[in-house]
Amino acid sequence: MEEDEFHVGMNGLYDFSQLERLTGDVDIFHSTADAMNNKNIIFTAAKTAILVKEKRGDIFNAFYNYTLMTKPSLIEYRVFSLDELDKLYEFLTITEEFHLNN
Repeated sequence: MEEDEFHVGMNGLYDFSQLERLTGDVDIFHSTADAMNNKNIIFTAAKTAILVKEKRGDIFNAFYNYTLMTKPSLIEYRVFSLDELDKLYEFLTITEEFHLNN
């Protein structure tokens, strides 16, 4: 979040479609979700798309569970698979000139 042009309320896209496995401390995942639910940190609505290879398996389940943990957030999180790029673009209102080259 230290990007110069980042601001709260900006829509986001996280591309994890090349990710093959997740490792790490699950408590960090939970603390990140808690921070995203904090209205003192996230005080403006936004949308964030999380792109995964497919809608099955551990990676999908981890990010889907993250969307459940962040239900109280002003950020609306959704998980999309590579075969749902059109839905992702519609969700974030991304014009064709900015579509991913997968």
